[in-house]
Amino acid sequence: MVNAERLALSNPWWTKGQIFVNWDPDLLKDAYESFIVKRLTPGLERNKIYIIKGPRRSGKTTWLKRIVESNLKSGAVDKRAILYFSFDESVSQKEFSNLVRQFLETPLAPDLKFLLLDEIQGVIGWEEVLKNLFDSGLLKNVVTVVTGSIAHLLKTDTLPGRGTEGNIYLIKTLNFSDVVKTLLQNDKSHPIRGYTKTAAWINQPLLDTEVDELRNKIEENAIDLSEDIKDIYKKINNLFPFLPLINKLFLIYLHTGGYPLSINDYFKNEGNKKFGEIEDSVYNEIYLYLKNDAAMISGKALGDPSYAAKVIEANLKYLGIKTSFSKASRQIGMNKTTFMNYSNRLENSYAFINLNGLKRGIEPTETKKTFFSDIFMHYSAKAASTGKSGQVITDEILNSSEVGVIVEEAVAAHLSKIREIEPMVMYNTYLGFYYENEEIDFVYKSTNGKILGVEVKYQNEVSTQDVKKSKGIHQYIIVTKNTFDLIDDVLFIPAPLFLLLLKKSSHDL
Repeated sequence: MVNAERLALSNPWWTKGQIFVNWDPDLLKDAYESFIVKRLTPGLERNKIYIIKGPRRSGKTTWLKRIVESNLKSGAVDKRAILYFSFDESVSQKEFSNLVRQFLETPLAPDLKFLLLDEIQGVIGWEEVLKNLFDSGLLKNVVTVVTGSIAHLLKTDTLPGRGTEGNIYLIKTLNFSDVVKTLLQNDKSHPIRGYTKTAAWINQPLLDTEVDELRNKIEENAIDLSEDIKDIYKKINNLFPFLPLINKLFLIYLHTGGYPLSINDYFKNEGNKKFGEIEDSVYNEIYLYLKNDAAMISGKALGDPSYAAKVIEANLKYLGIKTSFSKASRQIGMNKTTFMNYSNRLENSYAFINLNGLKRGIEPTETKKTFFSDIFMHYSAKAASTGKSGQVITDEILNSSEVGVIVEEAVAAHLSKIREIEPMVMYNTYLGFYYENEEIDFVYKSTNGKILGVEVKYQNEVSTQDVKKSKGIHQYIIVTKNTFDLIDDVLFIPAPLFLLLLKKSSHDL
């Protein structure tokens, strides 16, 4: 049985109404943070089931609570017509069914209800329960939103025709553009967010008009990789005057990655905690989620987190290097099938990006390249692997030649999000890497049929001699440290500008 007191505590608006925000632990914590993310919310309709996927600590719970806050403020929904429940602790299918049915069958004055189910993978057979509820008509006047951190446990194929079509969204870690736009958002109430005269966090004074202009130019010049590189060059050129500021913001991003948790900790300056440092507890928390979620099977931790840890460690050695499951598994003495299993689980829990190698005619091969889907995951995993402090690991990497690997990893993460709309358009349908006689870091298949080669050369000097050209590749983008130029079919772009302007999928909130 679901604990009744826990249920009531999970829904403080039942008694407090819209001022529940003053007591809700998630929103209360968020209110005192320096870096507050404003995620998009799709139009939520009754008799639809919305599925929101993404890694833990990316902000799914806070996003759900903001939906509650918004609807109560607008008066669109009665306070007793919203049910929120988190399934961090495993709940049986019967308990889940009873919980939801009791809520839906309780007579309430309004005919619109909200059913917000957080981390639904904690329920074995959750999709069968919702299917039965939908078929019985109980969800007819209900907006149903479920979230989860493990893709292979969110089996939407069992819910055809039940309102999930086109309603699968992602809440992943933030892109560089998300971080910058949040730092520059129009809010004068905090010295980090919004207009600040001193901008101590980048050691540079900022004018209100300067912040306004930069924020607007980011929106106006967002790039789509299906565009011709001449048009991309023009858009990049519009941001070029702001490059000194953007470079400083990029250094912050290189330390924090895209986790709101790590970004907020970076900006804290209290007690023994210094500004610009991230506490080990943050690195440890992210790493534990990485390996523990990869052990999840059917909502229960029936796998072995130590296997996940070994696969994570193996991929630290091969990060961004072409290899195969066979080779990588032999290096750690693990059965290939087991290695593949856990590597795929890490991908399904949004920790890994596994890219396919492509060759003649852009045909897929068994060769792979693996990246972490956020650079802060990389730091957390390496800290756990070496036993060093996460801050020490981060500083060592960013002050060495290994920073190039981190930038390549960030490029991989950003490219993977461009057109991803689950379940049909996954990143591996348009993104891979090319190798034949020459290797190209990334190959992007645009919607117009053109093939774009993307190479990362994060170094002081880059020229056309560094460009590896191959048949079948129509144009090239070279992601550089500070070189900006257009020469024939090759565009050189500084990494901060490229990542700042890349569009992401409309289904990535």
